[in-house]
Amino acid sequence: MGKHTFIYPGRFAPPTGGHNHIVNIMKHMVKVAQASGVTADYRIYGTSTFDGPGSKNPVPPELKEQLMGKIFDTDAQNITVAPLKFPGVFGHVQHAHDNGATELTIVSSGKRTQQYDK
Repeated sequence: MGKHTFIYPGRFAPPTGGHNHIVNIMKHMVKVAQASGVTADYRIYGTSTFDGPGSKNPVPPELKEQLMGKIFDTDAQNITVAPLKFPGVFGHVQHAHDNGATELTIVSSGKRTQQYDK
């Protein structure tokens, strides 16, 4: 049997309570899958883009990763601040596959879901 990985990609600039709410929903989805006998895990992918204070991307990648771990109350192994070798959602999907995912669910807010549907 394969592994089902749930991924949540985003800028997280900065991580917020709203992001945390989605992470908690994703953690619940993993528990439900595991309770039904599915091998499942999750990954949170933040962008590594940093444009400096006052910009749309004001949080340096190292600080972003630390904040995400604290705010989302999760292990560092579940967080990846995406290096440039796999930017964007397709890179995240490839990274999850390279780490054993055979099934994948992308978790997102309603705003992003509309973009993925296009």
